[in-house]
Amino acid sequence: MTRTHGSDDADPTVIGNAHDAPVAPSDPRASARALLIVAVSGGLYGWSLGWDYGAFGIEIGYRRMFEVVVISLIVLVLSLTHRRVLRARIGTRVLLLLPVLYVGTALLLSDTSIAGQIAVLASSLLLLVSLPFILIVLARMLDLDFFRLSKRDQWLAGALIVVVTVLGAVAGTHHNRLVTCDEFERAGDYVPPGCLQIAIEQPVDLSVGLIAE
Repeated sequence: MTRTHGSDDADPTVIGNAHDAPVAPSDPRASARALLIVAVSGGLYGWSLGWDYGAFGIEIGYRRMFEVVVISLIVLVLSLTHRRVLRARIGTRVLLLLPVLYVGTALLLSDTSIAGQIAVLASSLLLLVSLPFILIVLARMLDLDFFRLSKRDQWLAGALIVVVTVLGAVAGTHHNRLVTCDEFERAGDYVPPGCLQIAIEQPVDLSVGLIAE
């Protein structure tokens, strides 16, 4: 079967094509730069996830969940308004709709009724189960450099991100050796138990002693 230039099979933005394969840049310097960008950006995000888990016991915070909601909504709308460029299958659009469905269900349905509670719980569970697939879809449609790397560089970038994430979790677990309670508070974060509390010595007022004399 011959592939045409405008077919779905030839379009890298269409998710789920069986022939999708990483294409390494012909220039070694471009390949190294792409690997560096993927590893650094993924490592920073992985460290943040690991730190939150180690320090606060949070797997996926509400802020990152809302980030997924916003990105999914934007990509979904643009895939509908720019069909010729951002081509997506129906199943892809359904996955992108799930985060928006979760927020809409939580906002519109009453949490006091049994039906509302069941709907919110069902949409949240569906979102959690499908979250890995949603992230893959977003990465594909956003055309991240990761999928253009060679297999070897993909494994290397993935290993680096995993190692940095684990290091972030270890650092978060031992946060009292790295960050003080005051630094957590100044950053607007939850102050975890067992954080390092530095006692601030009160200055001695010498004028009182001089007046007494």
